[in-house]
Amino acid sequence: MDWPITKIKNYPVQGFGADLVMLARLEASKRLKESGLEYKLVSTVHDDIKADAPEKYAEDVGKILYDSIEYVPTLCKQVFGYEFKLPLTSEVQIGTNLKEMKEKGIEDFLKDQEAKFRCPSCGDVVSVHDGKCYACGYDSPNIGRRPGTFWKPVEKG
Repeated sequence: MDWPITKIKNYPVQGFGADLVMLARLEASKRLKESGLEYKLVSTVHDDIKADAPEKYAEDVGKILYDSIEYVPTLCKQVFGYEFKLPLTSEVQIGTNLKEMKEKGIEDFLKDQEAKFRCPSCGDVVSVHDGKCYACGYDSPNIGRRPGTFWKPVEKG
């Protein structure tokens, strides 16, 4: 039997991707149960986690899903003992049907908070729209759109 080398090399990538989605799904399920919100996790297809929720809970459920994806690198270390060093970003789409889906970014989820993040290099507080830490010079294109796991949101206090 002759197997194409591209398929052989792709198996570990697909398998690890499925493991990451599984971690996100389990974390989302745990957080959603703890939230007490009304929701249903409908399915997982490739790298998508689909959920249904009443309109009044849709953004809250979306935020929990978003946070669960962002938490996957930490879970990867806890579960597999592997330090996942790449930024893991996600997007949330909310709508009453596929045609009306609208993407929600981190700014949408933090609209009731100050949109500030901690620099992963020096810990200084950075505005979500700057994309650069002026204290140490650390620069990231992810800040403002998808901070990933390295830019930590600053809770309003």
